[in-house]
Amino acid sequence: MDIVDNQMTIDLRQQGISMPCFCYIELASTNDTAKQLSTTYDKYVVLSRYQSKGRGRYNRSFLSSRDKGVYMSYCYNVPMNVDCSTLSAVVSLAVSKLLKLEYGVDSTIKWPNDVLVEGKKICGILNENIVNQHSRLIVLGLGLNVNYSMQELSAIDKPSTSLNMHTMRSISMQIITAQLINYVDAIVNQYNSYSRPLIQQYKSQCDIVGKRIGYDNGIYTVVDITDNLSLVVSNGTTSRTINYGEIVLTQ
Repeated sequence: MDIVDNQMTIDLRQQGISMPCFCYIELASTNDTAKQLSTTYDKYVVLSRYQSKGRGRYNRSFLSSRDKGVYMSYCYNVPMNVDCSTLSAVVSLAVSKLLKLEYGVDSTIKWPNDVLVEGKKICGILNENIVNQHSRLIVLGLGLNVNYSMQELSAIDKPSTSLNMHTMRSISMQIITAQLINYVDAIVNQYNSYSRPLIQQYKSQCDIVGKRIGYDNGIYTVVDITDNLSLVVSNGTTSRTINYGEIVLTQ
């Protein structure tokens, strides 16, 4: 059930957010709602305090308990001829910068766009597109674990963590939601003007070169990250480039 959250809208305005925000108490999925909205805004955000059917890549379920995390879809329209192929990876830098600059928490990026703290996932990003006649709607769904307990995260089948576990205090959801919007918007604006520095930042933050990974029933060593953020890997005999898919760190 889509239940509008007027208080969240007020809170975001008080935090200085001027971007159009569609705020809900409960949604099935912020990405799904974002894609269904009929709006003329070039940029807007969809937020929910709870997702009943939150999902990540490969349609995996994403834990989205009420007021325990930021569940957000950042949306903007771009012309069809604009290349945004690396944006969904680069936007993970917004989360890393937020964690470091606002909360003093170091993080790394697991290719292509999971954000890890101490090797455990703290944020996932799901990119989806809707192609229109002359433009493309990019929907960047972000789920950031903020105030979960270790017991609550035990329901996830992969190592996960939450920001409060690293700050040793509860985090204001109003403040961090506004911060995440601002950091994502800043990265998108920088990407649109000149993406090259962000590509280099991503490469340095993505701690994977030299690591052994499992992919497509094989074991490889990551040799390089290309400028389009694909992985160059080798099994000792042959090399290949990985443009998409699921990798597993084996060391």
